[in-house]
Parts: sequence; C-alpha cells; structure tokens
Amino acid sequence: MDLTRCLYKIGEELGSDDLAALKFLSRDHIPYRKQEPINDAWMLFQRLQERRILEESNLSFLKELLFRVNRLDLLRYYLDTSEEEMKRELHIPGRAQISAYRILLFQISEDVNKVELKEFKFFLSQEIAKCKLDDDMVRPAVSPEV
Repeated sequence: MDLTRCLYKIGEELGSDDLAALKFLSRDHIPYRKQEPINDAWMLFQRLQERRILEESNLSFLKELLFRVNRLDLLRYYLDTSEEEMKRELHIPGRAQISAYRILLFQISEDVNKVELKEFKFFLSQEIAKCKLDDDMVRPAVSPEV
C-alpha cells in the first residue's frame, strides 16, 4: 500500500481524542500556533510530510506516535509493526523522536482527571499566570470530558 493510501486509512480510524494526543506529541516538531488550523489527522500528516518528519522511506515518527497513543491496532494492521518491536526500537538510545519530557507530560495528562486538574489549578493559581492555567494550555492532549 502506498503512503498516501496508508495515511488516509489511518486518518479514517483516528478520533478527535487521538488527534489531540498526536498533535500534543508532535508539538516539538510543529509549534502550537502552526497546529491551530489542524482539524483532522490528514492535515497533521501533511504538516509532518512538509517538515520531512514523515516520509515513505521513514515512518518511524508515525509509528512512535501511534505507539505512544496506544493505537497498537493501527500500528499492527497498517504499518506491520508490533508493540514488542516498538519497545525494542525505542529502547535503543537516540531512536525516540518524541522527547521524554513531552511523553511525561502526555502520560500525566492521561492520568489526571477533571477534578484533580481543578485542584492543581487552584493550588497553582498564586504561582502561575492565569492565562497559563486555561484549559487549552493545561490539558492539550485530553478531551474536555475527562
């Protein structure tokens, strides 16, 4: 399957929560302001291709994204890569393209519920500017329902 068709099929399978997570994990490669107009996975894939982060000869970033957002089904079906292969690959120093810091933030955002987030914001309100505590700045990778 050619890259365009593969990306189209993957994009069809990704929901809005997946897209938000992929955008957050891609933020070191595509700045927040450049991500604002991205409203579907295909646009994100296009931006990654423009920056030569995603190419037919190099799908490692896409594989890592799908692995990090736990879309192992897509990783297996469309990219013929297992969870074990990804774990081995990312265990090799220098192979991960998503920073450990960004992964940590993402994992925290996945583990924090809405009530806990409100509590954090309350306690941090005297230390951090209010605009930095807005929902879109604090929880970019998680849907509002969480």
